[in-house]
Amino acid sequence: MTTLQEKLDALIERENEEYVDQMEDFFQQLVTDYDAVSDRFIATSTSTVTVGAGTKTFTLSANGKSFAVGSYVMAYKTSDPTVYMIGQVTAFSDPTLTISVGDADYGGSGSASAWTIALSAAPINGDARYLQIANRPAPNLAQNSSWLVMTGFDPVTMPDVAGTGTMGTISVSSYTTGSNEVTVSASDTQGLVDGMLVRFAAPADAAMRYCTQSDGTTVNTFSLRAYEVTPTSFKIRLPLGRSPASSAACTATMVTPGDTVGVSGDGPDGWAKSTTIKMWRDVHAANRRAGSKYQIGLRKGSASAEIFACASPAQSLDLYRGRQVAFGMAVKQALRGGTGTWRLAISDGATITYSDPAPATSDYQWLSVSATIPADAASVTAWLETIGASGDVYYVAKPMIAYGPAMDEGAYYPSAGRIFFDRKFTPLSFNTVDYTTPSAADGLGLYSTRVDIYQDTNGALCPEVRWLDAQFEGIGQAGACGTPLAIRSNELTGIKFGAAPIYCAIEGVMCAASGSVQLDPSGACWVYSGLPNISWKYVSIDINGAGV
Repeated sequence: MTTLQEKLDALIERENEEYVDQMEDFFQQLVTDYDAVSDRFIATSTSTVTVGAGTKTFTLSANGKSFAVGSYVMAYKTSDPTVYMIGQVTAFSDPTLTISVGDADYGGSGSASAWTIALSAAPINGDARYLQIANRPAPNLAQNSSWLVMTGFDPVTMPDVAGTGTMGTISVSSYTTGSNEVTVSASDTQGLVDGMLVRFAAPADAAMRYCTQSDGTTVNTFSLRAYEVTPTSFKIRLPLGRSPASSAACTATMVTPGDTVGVSGDGPDGWAKSTTIKMWRDVHAANRRAGSKYQIGLRKGSASAEIFACASPAQSLDLYRGRQVAFGMAVKQALRGGTGTWRLAISDGATITYSDPAPATSDYQWLSVSATIPADAASVTAWLETIGASGDVYYVAKPMIAYGPAMDEGAYYPSAGRIFFDRKFTPLSFNTVDYTTPSAADGLGLYSTRVDIYQDTNGALCPEVRWLDAQFEGIGQAGACGTPLAIRSNELTGIKFGAAPIYCAIEGVMCAASGSVQLDPSGACWVYSGLPNISWKYVSIDINGAGV
């Protein structure tokens, strides 16, 4: 006789078998449905399309795909995923797909006629170079690879697009007075474009030329960022809320950080160079490499080989020891006076590994070289070696140091995070100066002054820098007690508050606070107070580091 327990066990066994069968059916259907759905967002195309920015159109190899207008897709060369474009869908009429690719949202070059296309995340901060894709090495160990930080340089007259002369001097006929925003009139702005820095010479009003420190003895000559440029005019904003008292005919010169004499071994922070080679941050669009915001210009000062190098700090050597490391860079030899070109090298302190010399061409080329670093390496340095004639001109962009074998340009993405400075420095308009809070309130009901970090550091920090490690200090005067002086990122919206505010507890006593200072999308921050017309002396923003 079958017991109740046996009947129960048999029932459970039958139920389990039915359950397993049902679950198998469920998962099989799930896989089938997933394949059907995912297939709608992956496509191929045999359209011949050139890699680059702009509008790109693909005819898909199969109908029935679903790419919504406004979504992002990645189109990559099927045989080489490092050749890719990321774009926003602007039109889709099955099977024709049209996307818009941003200036920095692609890798590699040339054209292809076999593409794989799939949904993608939007570029981070509008920049596809921060996305990870197949076969892309990470991270970029080359510090300051976008040349955003160049401390320790006095501005030099901006070289022309050829790198052999300088930009023309602007003859200023007049400028507006009585306002912090100044419109400058000239017969010819000499190729000036928005964002370039200019310096005014006497007899221009003193407010347009320098700030005087609180002790009254040191003069800080500053540069000003041009905007709304036309062939005969441009605008500038003066620091510290200043305004010119009177107009005068004068001259203005376009400037950029650099060493165009060949007297220093310094390069952009984290980089060094042969003393004799001339160097500057170049901003001419005609010299720009796709995917790069700035380029470094180099002009040889000697017939001997000269270098432009990135050395690993001693505390970072463990990142390299015992590993295969590759170094790549895009270089344009714009002027070649002989047969020599350039090459790349990696040194571990004992052995130097060179790339082959670049072919002779006046366009950008990408080279790379790789080496295995010994476990006991005492140093690691990667460099560009210019082996052309004296006077040859080179433009340098997109350096990349990463783990693995030699890489192509599609592997590049900019180094991110904190950039360590070679030295502490201070914006010229806030370098131990007298400061009085404005009399008129801003849109938040506070009393604020805009600090343009790019122009106030004479171009040492580019607008793409997003935060600073800073110390804020000053001495409060009458009426300042109990009222903080602080820093915020934006004037009105999207505000992020920066370094801890400084409080005046006792008039005439220095007070200070340190922390991170957030910058707005233009690279500016705002010094503000809750009260108008409050005076401070020896006010400084000391900058120790920056990040992107």
